[in-house]
Amino acid sequence: MGFIQDIASVLPTIMGVITPLFNAKTNDYLRYSLGNDTNDVNGKRYIAFRKEGDKIMACNPFNEPVALVFPERNGINGETVTIPATDHWPVTSMMVERACANVDDFQILKGGIQDDGSANGLADNENLEATISATGKVANADGQSKIGTALGIKINGNDLSVIVNPPYSLDGIASLEISGDSDQPCRLFKNTLNDGSTPSPVQSKRNNVSPLEMKFPDALDSLKDSKKLFVSVSARCSCPASHLKAQAKRGRKAQESDWDFLKTGRCLNE
Repeated sequence: MGFIQDIASVLPTIMGVITPLFNAKTNDYLRYSLGNDTNDVNGKRYIAFRKEGDKIMACNPFNEPVALVFPERNGINGETVTIPATDHWPVTSMMVERACANVDDFQILKGGIQDDGSANGLADNENLEATISATGKVANADGQSKIGTALGIKINGNDLSVIVNPPYSLDGIASLEISGDSDQPCRLFKNTLNDGSTPSPVQSKRNNVSPLEMKFPDALDSLKDSKKLFVSVSARCSCPASHLKAQAKRGRKAQESDWDFLKTGRCLNE
């Protein structure tokens, strides 16, 4: 993710986010300070977790990415969600699944290099977008395995597919690294577009295909002697803005109306 500048001054917990928002009203929120970041207009800035219907939205007010880092605990692989500058992202399922597994800790980090999908034809003004990264060990056998809560791996012969769980869609792969438990060299795929074709470096814009699965044919051909595979994925994912809040669209900086919840909702941790 690059150089990390600030970490939340008060570390939240998963239950500390879920519990207050469970019976809260839409636009009620929790907020956490990241270092001493301020601006001249609105004063101190905070990352917020906002109630939106039955969902929890993580809201990044900064002009640089913010990452939610979930450690490996109790059988759930580690996972990082990088939210672009001034964007929002639904995090309900990944928090609830960890809470059910008695996992409570995570970190909020600010800084790093913006993963700008528009440079590779991935940006879509109708979608919220984020990068989800996870690493896990899976059996080298036909079947499907989860890594983290949002991503999974499916194996069919020598083919490997990356899958994403709803409500997210899989737009492309920033990086996929596959290694075995013997001496074979690892396989590395970078900047591949999920457009229904054989994965190749991104050269053209997305053609409105947003499935939940991306197949890498013969990705395991050189790893057939390994019983276990170590897979590290960084996936570009999206979620329709219309499903959440029409004005919260990627591709432009946040407008004042995007943050009306700070005026209309209650802050539950002041």
